Amino acid sequence: MESLKEVLLEDGWFIFNRHSEGYSYKEIGSMLQMSDKTVDNNLQRIRKKLASMFD
Repeated sequence: MESLKEVLLEDGWFIFNRHSEGYSYKEIGSMLQMSDKTVDNNLQRIRKKLASMFD
């Protein structure tokens, strides 16, 4: 089974880690110079990938 880090792109891995550390979407967006909605969209895709890895 592939690890999550192998499946996610660099930004996705960064977003996933910062979110799990408790950073807000807005804070993560500021770090990556993207909107909080883009962070939200990335996390939605990450959740789908996680779900498919454990099906």
